[in-house]
Amino acid sequence: MRPNLVVAVLALAAASAFAQAPQQPFFNVITLETSATADVPTDTLTVTLFVEEQGPDPGQLASRVNARLDDALARAKKEPRVEARSGNYQTTPIYDRANQITGWRIRADVVLESRDFKAVAALAGALQPALKLWSMTFSLSRGAREAAEATLLTEALAKFQEKARAVAKGLGFPGYVLGQINVRSEGPMPPIAHRGVAMVALIGSVPAGRAVMRAASDTVKPLLLELGGKNALIAYPDADPDDVAAGAVGGMNFTWCGQSCGSTSRAFVHHAIYDTVIERVKARVAAFRPGLATDPATTMGAIVSAAQLERVLGYIESARSEGARLVCGGNRPSDPALRRGFFVEPTVFCDVTQSMRIAREEIFGPVLAIMPWADEAQMLQQVNAVDYGLTCSIWTRDLDTALRTAASVQAGYVWINEVGRHFLGAPFGGVKQSGLGREECLAELLAFTQEKNIHVRLTRRAG
Repeated sequence: MRPNLVVAVLALAAASAFAQAPQQPFFNVITLETSATADVPTDTLTVTLFVEEQGPDPGQLASRVNARLDDALARAKKEPRVEARSGNYQTTPIYDRANQITGWRIRADVVLESRDFKAVAALAGALQPALKLWSMTFSLSRGAREAAEATLLTEALAKFQEKARAVAKGLGFPGYVLGQINVRSEGPMPPIAHRGVAMVALIGSVPAGRAVMRAASDTVKPLLLELGGKNALIAYPDADPDDVAAGAVGGMNFTWCGQSCGSTSRAFVHHAIYDTVIERVKARVAAFRPGLATDPATTMGAIVSAAQLERVLGYIESARSEGARLVCGGNRPSDPALRRGFFVEPTVFCDVTQSMRIAREEIFGPVLAIMPWADEAQMLQQVNAVDYGLTCSIWTRDLDTALRTAASVQAGYVWINEVGRHFLGAPFGGVKQSGLGREECLAELLAFTQEKNIHVRLTRRAG
């Protein structure tokens, strides 16, 4: 299978090309498309803007966001040289520390696309400040893509820089601040193998990480990899069943269909509280309703693609056939309005054993496997039996037990009586096949630098 990657490339040439920073940033992400699904006769520029609001009432939020979105699209469609359309529409709950929903955040995107770069820039500028700028993508024509793959960090980046500056000037900015450069590439990865690339960082699957490592090996360049996870939640008998259930459901990230490498998709629950936790997990999962992003009642999104949906459904069927007991979900929603979407119900299995596929392989979908345990040593052996080691969540009232278990599990990021939280400065990353390096901390910044020792011998001159 050829990996479809989005690789953030840090290169010496890129660093110098984008060194001029303005006083005010405007783009969070700049993408150079070097491999598209279809050829385009000329280079195309896509600019994404967004409107976002948050508050306690999702219905009122949706009404306000929809009104602003409709107004922006109506204004944009008056420009015949630019194709304007709505993009992503996200409804996200806001949780407090007790994992209770305290509010909602709705974001809607407006996408502008044209081969006329000046027209896109002028229209994007006119839509501000009602909308905020998020990203711009240059989709290169076939000839330009071939040139970019051959000389990514020389002529191609220089040309890219000129176009980015022209767009920035058209929007009324003297320059721009670069948040991230993405290079999309399928199959062979010339950008990674290029000698001008100083380092490569990837967030993706284990197969994608292996492909990046192979491409980078010829030039022995450093890597920062955040890859997959088959993460464990461990509940001891003294833990509160309500807290464990809340942690298990929150750690699965059902809101975005479990599509997170850090999701705690294996819950090891001591038999003393096993049945109670299952009942309370089932009750909490009932709050997640798959649906359209424009429906305020929606509390759970869709799977990213048709292929991934079929993969998730395949794992659900394998769990049934291998003897796991279905607690809830396990099917596609019955709502006719969702028939064409990539939706699946939030799914929980119990009585799972470590030999089952859903306990061994990363699903990247809304499937939680609950496993009973009585013997601590055997449980820890099963926790560490997978090839992954990204996160782990431990639930107990005994600090000695918590720290002893944290030292025993093979994971790079461990929560105690908590799940899912990230803090600026706290290193995040995995062990084993979950990746290399650490993110969200000083070590991540230092990873993009090189140490150099300079030895100076001073001599004292006579007189």
